[in-house]
Amino acid sequence: MPNYGPDNGGNVIMLKGSNYYPFKDETSIDNFNDTFCIFENEGKMPLKVVNSTRAYCEVPPNSAHVDLTYLDVALNNVDWTDDHVPYFYYKPPKITDATPREGPTRGGTEVHLYGTEFKSDKKIICVFGD
Repeated sequence: MPNYGPDNGGNVIMLKGSNYYPFKDETSIDNFNDTFCIFENEGKMPLKVVNSTRAYCEVPPNSAHVDLTYLDVALNNVDWTDDHVPYFYYKPPKITDATPREGPTRGGTEVHLYGTEFKSDKKIICVFGD
């Protein structure tokens, strides 16, 4: 999670499931370099397995210019799951102006943002400074 992110990729998502670590008791099997997640039409990325129920994967850039792709994983770089978990890309908002540009240090000033790619169905959070 989350199952959505910006179309330039790079965000890391957490995958929840089961049996991500089937070889934990087999010291002779090392599949570290064979674990991947694959995004339909976008390619595969390394999968970092944390334990048997949790793994992490970085999302690739949206080179196919689609709004939706599907995610599957392989622990041996051959046998892929057929879960087809949906992942949604979105264009990040672009701010072109903000008014007013200053206010009291105590805060509380309502600021209006202008730009493109704002989504009314998504919760938008503004951060000022650090």
